[in-house]
Amino acid sequence: MSRTVKFYNIAIYKNREKTNISILQFLDIVGVLHWSKRLRKIDGYPTAIHTLDFDDNQPFYRVIPFVKYRQNYKPYVGDITSPRNLEEIKSDVIEVVTMLYDENRAAIALEGTLYGLKEKGIEKYLSSFLPSNPDVDYQVLLTPILSNRGLEDITKSSQVRSIELYLSLSNYHESTLFESEGEEKYIMKALRSMGKAKEELDANKLRIDLGVGNGKKSTLDLKSVQFILQKLNIDNDSVEAIKVRYRDEKTGNLETVDLKNSGGPLKDVILKNDSIAYPGWEYVANEMLTSYNQFSGVIRDAYSEFSADMRPISRLETSDFFTEKLILNPPENLKVPLKD
Repeated sequence: MSRTVKFYNIAIYKNREKTNISILQFLDIVGVLHWSKRLRKIDGYPTAIHTLDFDDNQPFYRVIPFVKYRQNYKPYVGDITSPRNLEEIKSDVIEVVTMLYDENRAAIALEGTLYGLKEKGIEKYLSSFLPSNPDVDYQVLLTPILSNRGLEDITKSSQVRSIELYLSLSNYHESTLFESEGEEKYIMKALRSMGKAKEELDANKLRIDLGVGNGKKSTLDLKSVQFILQKLNIDNDSVEAIKVRYRDEKTGNLETVDLKNSGGPLKDVILKNDSIAYPGWEYVANEMLTSYNQFSGVIRDAYSEFSADMRPISRLETSDFFTEKLILNPPENLKVPLKD
């Protein structure tokens, strides 16, 4: 089952002022506390960092699965062949949300689920380990990363590796999918055959992939690419996403842009073709890392802007912050009683 991944910059703020206090060091402390100290009630739900995972090959990355316990939700389980046999779940229902953190870019990729912890919940949970009083107020805050790449960047590129077009066929109309009539290229013909494909596939969604081989300098025909992208009505409701993998002329790196989302909050969809309803967080994390690396240029640019007004914290203040100021024991109003 597909998941939406959203991307944010993250920082610890002191009295609403952004600081360069290390989120990595912060996570490495709170993420290994005893379970009774990690577990805190956020918006009425027991919430915690389940574990803290890292890779020796990527020492500045952390993977954090957050767990949220829905203690008052007790659905039934049973067997479809025996409708009378219903059994209420006795244990707690747990919602898991995976977060990937990159210290070098002060950035996170956050998995979105229907009932799991949301962005504000992440902020509240992590901020619960920070002091907040009339004299000083520390908070962890997330800032959405905006997609600043668009069609103009692609038209300047000397290499386009692939185009992925995601279409919703439930409201597809050919006449509104294209801006105007024009030359019938091969790919245009493929797109125009979707009406038939809809009938044959009996599906609500269609994905069209156009790509080249593994040659380092291989590229799609640039004139054809520009022609298609200019003719395609990207604002059409039938177009869910149009991802282009191209070589950025400024950096020389391969970048990915979703033209449907250009200028908006950076996001991606993973596990599109996966039939597993609830994949393990390790599997989700691997897919998120692949997605994260696709947008390295956008994330790098966002960090340059985000870090420009960070207030540097002295080594002495940083040491005092981590040794003296963290709220390692949950406050009374956030405590979760645990049975012995």
